[in-house]
Amino acid sequence: MNYTTIVLGGLLCTVPAFQDLDCDFCDDEETLYWAEGPQMDMPEDELVGWTPCFSNLYDEVEPDLTAAVLGEQCTGSKLLMACRPVGATNFQLLAMGERADVLFDVGTQVDGKHEANGVAWYYSSNFSWGFAAAGDSVHRTECDADFGAPQANENMRLCWHTLGGTIDAGWRCGASQNLNGSAEFERVIFHAD
Repeated sequence: MNYTTIVLGGLLCTVPAFQDLDCDFCDDEETLYWAEGPQMDMPEDELVGWTPCFSNLYDEVEPDLTAAVLGEQCTGSKLLMACRPVGATNFQLLAMGERADVLFDVGTQVDGKHEANGVAWYYSSNFSWGFAAAGDSVHRTECDADFGAPQANENMRLCWHTLGGTIDAGWRCGASQNLNGSAEFERVIFHAD
């Protein structure tokens, strides 16, 4: 089951996530959409409390991941990684977590991951950055790839190449793979406090 965490006056309240949550405080500036595990087909306008801090296409390179993107643009205590086809209203896939979990450096281990909030996170500024569903194995030969053998929950996997401190060309958005040269997919990072 997915859960939504709502921040009210500094208190965290976790409730089961509903598509149409009807409440008196949902438009409050302090409300933060929070869900456990990778989320699919998510409308951007439901990401209440999240601010986009970086986006580009899967075929583009951002030369300064550490100082510019993570040091100046995306500074929140919580991060959300998302992807979708260009022009789509909904994100094909996204996951969110505490900054320390999303950026937990697992190095270049093929099976390296760090599980938190229902997500198997992996990060290295010189290998790859992404996630799978908690409990699922990853096969990082830079990015998590299936190489012809089906992976569990392949539609819940996201991976971007990170080489030499850059966000390099992308690799996968769910089951869509081989996106390194694709101008048809967009990747977005959101942050929140």
